[in-house]
Amino acid sequence: MRIKIQIVFVLFFCTSILYAQSSKNRKIVLQKIDTDSLNVPLDPTYYYFPINMFVNNNDRNKKLSNFLDRWYSHMLYAMNEPILYNTINNVEVYRFTWLRRFGNPVSLRIEKNDNSIKLYIKQTDGTGGSEPGNIKLNTVKTLTPEQWEIFKTKIENIHFWNMSVEEAKEIDTDNSEWILEGRKNDRYHFVTRTSPHDYNMKFFRNCCEYLLSLSEINTQIKNIH
Repeated sequence: MRIKIQIVFVLFFCTSILYAQSSKNRKIVLQKIDTDSLNVPLDPTYYYFPINMFVNNNDRNKKLSNFLDRWYSHMLYAMNEPILYNTINNVEVYRFTWLRRFGNPVSLRIEKNDNSIKLYIKQTDGTGGSEPGNIKLNTVKTLTPEQWEIFKTKIENIHFWNMSVEEAKEIDTDNSEWILEGRKNDRYHFVTRTSPHDYNMKFFRNCCEYLLSLSEINTQIKNIH
């Protein structure tokens, strides 16, 4: 009887740890970071993504996780983008970061603040695989409630909040990184995929491409990969 109780306790303990880790990965990380009034870090070495969300994923080792976080953060800092994971407010926000190895880095951030819906569009003149360069496009577009609802439907269709952060993959210099973040109330999550061409990634790709279609840079992009 004692052995059974001990086994049950161990299983309960392990399950609790896994649940806590899973929950933590979906919660805002209230980390103290020195930022400006727009929540852009003052120190360019700050990470834009909680490193524990990379490390807790079995598909990555710690060294590669740090590399990816540093790479993504370097690009977002160059675009003067805010950190999303360290604040709680009433603004629901999603950001698609598109890093093509030989193309200009792109950031599309859609925000809903009460009845105001904005799309923040940024692009630099460097490349997503090396140095981002300087901002060459920085504009804001007002969206309609209908456009917001279309996007939210796409977010729901891909079960964004339950998607794995990463999938096992090799870094290929000819591919691109598709990074989608979300913050809603006290929840934060992000998903990163490399050139999502597979059939099972078509809805994720479609979700990101919808933001591209709403942006002013869509007509300038001939090869979406």
